[in-house]
Amino acid sequence: MLKDFSTNLQVGDNAPPFALPTADRTTVSLSDYHGRPVFIIFIRGTW
Repeated sequence: MLKDFSTNLQVGDNAPPFALPTADRTTVSLSDYHGRPVFIIFIRGTW
């Protein structure tokens, strides 16, 4: 679950901690990749 952050993130800011479900119904947390480079893309869409 994402927390409400009152400030907008800027390029180069650290990402806030979060977890998201995967297609196979497991959960992946940003902290699972601590110490490794991570590229995050958020795509807004409707289905």
